[in-house]
Amino acid sequence: MLRSKLIGVVGTVAVAALSGAGAATADTGSGTGAGAAPGATPTLSATVEQCVTAATPTGRSVTFAGQMETVAGAHEMAIQIVVQQRLPEEETFHTLTSGGLGAWQHSEPGVSIYKVRQAVTDLPAPAFYRAIVRYRWLDERGQVIRRDKRRTPVCRQPPERHRPGAGSTATMPKA
Repeated sequence: MLRSKLIGVVGTVAVAALSGAGAATADTGSGTGAGAAPGATPTLSATVEQCVTAATPTGRSVTFAGQMETVAGAHEMAIQIVVQQRLPEEETFHTLTSGGLGAWQHSEPGVSIYKVRQAVTDLPAPAFYRAIVRYRWLDERGQVIRRDKRRTPVCRQPPERHRPGAGSTATMPKA
């Protein structure tokens, strides 16, 4: 049975949106955006940005993303993307623990929107992949003042087809 040791982590990219910048993003930044109104639920997302299938493991990948907005009293935000796999003969998903997966990524202080992407490569097939995205809002002392989590849709990696050049890119529906 192929497991997580065959999976490669391409990297984690954190993007912080500056206050008042609209759709613009930057690698780092600070701002004083108000975010969600006091008592309101902040906007959160957990998505599969890309699900690439291919004939060989080296061509297969999935990119997960989590995004959050600040809340009243938050000094910084943090996102953790926990990648999970389910093989066809299994009933439940299990967490993958390859190097770099599951680390908390922290925003710069004062940003209003924070997004993290996690790309994973060399995926065994057939298998199903999803991520649990966890969100934390921290005060100036680094204490968690709020937390939440979401689950991404599933990226399905079909059985291997030994056709040279076979491969496609698709975003898979929720399972």
